[in-house]
Amino acid sequence: RLNTFYSTPAVKFLMRLMTHLMLMGLHFTSIVNTVHPRDFDGGEVSYEPRFLEVLLAIWSVSIFIDQRYQDAWRLEHNVSQSRSGWWVVWIVVTTLYMAAYILRIVSWVNEEHDAYVGYQVVLSLNFVLTTICILPFLAILQSFGVLVVTMENMVTDVFLWGGLFVVIV
Repeated sequence: RLNTFYSTPAVKFLMRLMTHLMLMGLHFTSIVNTVHPRDFDGGEVSYEPRFLEVLLAIWSVSIFIDQRYQDAWRLEHNVSQSRSGWWVVWIVVTTLYMAAYILRIVSWVNEEHDAYVGYQVVLSLNFVLTTICILPFLAILQSFGVLVVTMENMVTDVFLWGGLFVVIV
């Protein structure tokens, strides 16, 4: 009976929404609690990862594994591979996570300030994309549904014109 309860669409939707909000909260807290190594007052600079950074890294790895699992399941069950634009955004988010953690490992091993700043910039950009990924959850509300579809079309147009601009210039 418990499995039936958790497999209903409304419960799945709420679980995904709560999980996404927890990810955003963890991401935001991790960014806010980063300490710039140059802010230490004459003390020893520490580039060791903090607990929130490790927790966010574990969460992002689990997102990556879950996406690969979903892809394998779709291939195994011959489910259409057509994807929404949100899937592409999650691929970019996962790629940015990997780039951020490569920079973080470089800053930790080499005690390099520029790599640490690069890590913070990429992580902040990733937070913006993760925040944008809340829009599909808002589509369930009737007043936001049209707005979400309009924003999806606008983002598609921006990327199309951006690509065209790059090709022409």
